[in-house]
Amino acid sequence: SLMCRFFMNNILYRAFYTRGGLWLQTASGYGPDKLDGTVKEMIKSSYGDYTISYVNQLDLPRNKTIYLVEVQDEKSIKKIRVADDEMDVIQEFEKN
Repeated sequence: SLMCRFFMNNILYRAFYTRGGLWLQTASGYGPDKLDGTVKEMIKSSYGDYTISYVNQLDLPRNKTIYLVEVQDEKSIKKIRVADDEMDVIQEFEKN
């Protein structure tokens, strides 16, 4: 596959294409201030005591978007996947 890196609105994007030029996905990462409001509300409703620290966003064909949101409190860090109005914890670490 081919990758194109570019900046837009101070966010680094990486777009992936097949050798034939068909778009596969675009990945980006940013801080909590740029997170979609609806997604932010979903996270806060279940993890209100946690602070959102970073977001990885995957844009896929057919207008599908997956958010990988890192949240943390004093004791732990969680990575939460948000897609299709559903949310699940995919990684969890205890802080030392």
